[in-house]
Parts: sequence; structure tokens; C-alpha cells
Amino acid sequence: PWGKGGGGAPMRDQGGNVVTNLKDLRDDYNERQLNPGMPPPDYHYDPRSPGGPAADHVGNLMIQGRFRDGQIGDVDPRELAAKHRQRDELAHALEQQIEEKRRKKEAEKQREAEEDLKEERRLKAEQERLRAAFEKEQENERLKAEERARAEEEAFDLAKRQEQDRANKPARRAPRRDPDDEDDGPPY
Repeated sequence: PWGKGGGGAPMRDQGGNVVTNLKDLRDDYNERQLNPGMPPPDYHYDPRSPGGPAADHVGNLMIQGRFRDGQIGDVDPRELAAKHRQRDELAHALEQQIEEKRRKKEAEKQREAEEDLKEERRLKAEQERLRAAFEKEQENERLKAEERARAEEEAFDLAKRQEQDRANKPARRAPRRDPDDEDDGPPY
């Protein structure tokens, strides 16, 4: 998906110039396949070249050899100590930044926990206030209902007493008239 496959990084000489190309390698390989007794080609490969595969190994041997003299390559021990000191200072500064970030994060977490606790207390107080108002309203409703029931009961008792009073009183009769006293009507 990303183009033709290559032969990897090209080999370079000490000046950094490419000493081979893929076409030459391919041609040589094909020729050796046809003539198996043919010696391998000389590409002028320098193992100490910057891109050579053995450059690290050879470089390490060179560094180890010069280390006995107190120098690593062309680096002065004082320069190396200064670089180490600079690296340590940078590492220390990074550790301080990490610690500061951790402290800020912890402080933020603590602040959020305090805010949550404060909000929880506020909500609890609000719930308690609402519960007390609801209970007071329920008590007022209960008292009103009792008052209505008492008034209805009193009205019922009064109606009952009046009914009994009417039943106990003799019926009022119209006064008896003497037939002699009878008027023939009004005098006009």
C-alpha cells in the first residue's frame, strides 16, 4: 500500500555518500544466481561509516578504548560532567513539575470534595426545611379536618336534639272554640 518495497537504508561511505543503489544489487544478485562460483562483489563497504550496520559495534569498541585515557571520543570529561549535570538538572526540573502537577490535582480534588460536601449540607438543610413545612401543612390540614368534623357533629347533634324536642313536645293544637263564641265573621 505504500509503494515498492526497498532494500532498506542505502550503504554510505565516510563522506555520507550512497555507495550502492538497488539496481546494482539486483543485477549482481541475478548474476550470482546464474554463476554460483562467482565471488561476492566489493561495494567498498566501510563498517565505520555513519549508516553501516556495524557502526555502533565498532563505535562502542572505539569508545571503550578511549575511555581508558579519560576521554570518550573527542569529549572532554569536564564537558561530559557538565552535560550530566545539565541532564540531572533537567530531570530534577521535570520531577518538580510532575510533583507540582500532582499537588495541583490533589488540591483540585480536595476543593471539589469540599464543594460536594457543602452542597450536600445545603441540600440536607433544604430537605429538612421542606419536610418541616410539609409536616406543618399536614398538621394544619388535620386540625381543619378535625374542626370540620366537630362542626358537622355539632350540627348533627343540634339537628337531632331539635328533632327530639319536637317529638317530645305535645303537638300544638289550635285553641278550641266554643260554638257559642262563633263569630259569623268580621263585623263589617
